[in-house]
Amino acid sequence: MRLLIVDDDRDVVALVREIIDWSSLGVNKVHGAYNIRAAKSIFDTPVDIVISDIEMPGGSGLELVKWARANHYESEFIFLTCHDRFDFIKQAMQYGALSYVLKPFGRDEILGEVLKAIDRIKHSVRLSTYEE
Repeated sequence: MRLLIVDDDRDVVALVREIIDWSSLGVNKVHGAYNIRAAKSIFDTPVDIVISDIEMPGGSGLELVKWARANHYESEFIFLTCHDRFDFIKQAMQYGALSYVLKPFGRDEILGEVLKAIDRIKHSVRLSTYEE
């Protein structure tokens, strides 16, 4: 499984990368990007889970999820942000984001959301296999 962390704050990317033992969750590759342009370039191979800030210079996390959906990427999106604005939450959910986590966040909160994403991915794989 591949995971992408997108935030213009390099410390946030490093923190999320370090606070969880990703390999124990079956995540074998953790990418980091500090803007939307760099994040899009990582999608040359599909990304399973994206943890993204909403507001960043040069493009928002909402623009990233919109772009991903338009390009038929089924990545699970978890948004991290310091904004509790309903319009952001509503737009994120309209694009099928899994969750919206407010900063500051704790390890257990991120881990719980990632576990939900993994469960959704596994469920989707089981459904696809069953349909075939």
